[in-house]
Amino acid sequence: TSDSWREAVLLEMQIEASNYRNVELVVYNAMDNSSRQVSQIRKLISQNVDVLIISPNEAVPITDVAVEAYRKGIPTIIHDRKIQSDEYTVSIGANNYNIGSAIGEYINGQLPPNSKILEIWGLEGSSPAMERHDGFIDHLQVTQVFGKWHYNSAYDAVNRLATFADIDLVYAHNDVMALAARDVIMKRDSVSGKRIRFIGIDGVYGDGAGLQAVADEKLEASFQYPTGGAISIQVAMQIINGETTSTSSITFTYILMATKEGSFTLPGATITADGNQMVSNAVHINVLPADQANGASSGNSGRQGGAASRASSGTSVSNSDLFITATASKTTLYGARCCCAASAIWP
Repeated sequence: TSDSWREAVLLEMQIEASNYRNVELVVYNAMDNSSRQVSQIRKLISQNVDVLIISPNEAVPITDVAVEAYRKGIPTIIHDRKIQSDEYTVSIGANNYNIGSAIGEYINGQLPPNSKILEIWGLEGSSPAMERHDGFIDHLQVTQVFGKWHYNSAYDAVNRLATFADIDLVYAHNDVMALAARDVIMKRDSVSGKRIRFIGIDGVYGDGAGLQAVADEKLEASFQYPTGGAISIQVAMQIINGETTSTSSITFTYILMATKEGSFTLPGATITADGNQMVSNAVHINVLPADQANGASSGNSGRQGGAASRASSGTSVSNSDLFITATASKTTLYGARCCCAASAIWP
């Protein structure tokens, strides 16, 4: 797949791989075709790659060939999406259920009862789509269409709806589909388009990507989904070097909502490690009256309802929230060849 999030993953991998000598990173793109991805992975198996990194297009069709690689002794990293087996070396990815749940909680605190929500799925058989739906649906009742992760597919799916007058919010499984929904609704019914709130997932930088869309007020919010590209390469090199050194990190999804006007300063976070104290930068925020805020005339007025009463739920960290990573030596390594097949990679 070629979208902003996947491009960010690949860029991270390329930058991280450049830190190592004698490493070749080869990338294959299945273009959302599971059969093609199976063939590409089998090709890599036949070449006896040092490490195989797979981002499965769909869980069920890719499971057998991923297990085949693992059983033949090829270290296999499952990146982002899941397979229906635990026969792999390591899995790297964020918690899609928690992201869906966080969005559900956020929307629950924003919309009045009986609001109408349109959910735009990614690829129906992919684990992120299923988990983002399951986490979200635990909080809300929705109408569903399938956008298959892509702008054109999402545009066509939303365009087939008879009316948008009964939709209050669009929740899409990625930012690209949220923007597609906004475009088609604005084209057919600009009054509804200015009223409806649009939320996506990915939160990456770049022209037309989620963060830019939020800044341009095309999306109300984009929930960040970690890419993990650099981590996959680090883990691959750790496996090649036979090392087991690891570190752990916790990634938080948080939401800032103003309850009153004024100027506010969020102080820096402080941590002490090995006797050294480190402080992050403070954040300064100016909260303007609703009639002075950017975009007040674009149909966004009135969207603050319920924000002040929303409880700060979901702030606790459980074991399922942990994102475990491994750091490999960058000074001692074996020569290796890395390949990325159809959403798969290998050193």
